[in-house]
Amino acid sequence: MQMSLQKWVNEGAICAHKSTKIDISNLLQLVDRSIKDASFKEISSAQRFIIAYNAALLLASILLHAAGYRTKAKGGHHWITFLAIPEILGKREGEKYSNYFNQCRLRRNMTSYEIPLEVPVEECEHLIKDVQNFKKEILSWLKKHHPSLI
Repeated sequence: MQMSLQKWVNEGAICAHKSTKIDISNLLQLVDRSIKDASFKEISSAQRFIIAYNAALLLASILLHAAGYRTKAKGGHHWITFLAIPEILGKREGEKYSNYFNQCRLRRNMTSYEIPLEVPVEECEHLIKDVQNFKKEILSWLKKHHPSLI
């Protein structure tokens, strides 16, 4: 079920936020570092997956921030950030990323907090590739909708 951004504001899950070009630049640098670190094959694929997941979360946060919001929730903020993607990018463009990254969120939670599972290398590589593609989508969206932020 999709919730509107305004409904999340009313519920106190997100609030208004004004980002600057420096804020977005800093987050993009963190994304680049995470993508680079996730590509380091000498660490476990589980850790690589977690690092790539963090890059996806940062990119979704950039999208939310550029749209004028940030999460307030202490718990569930990853989930809300990913669910906001189609609200901002549009259903067609955003749902594939939203659904996939939410599945990754569940996998990351289980791997990080519950069961010391290894993540198949292919799954890790797939996430890294999708994060790189998502970054291209975000940069394109920023250039079109918020060129002053890049």
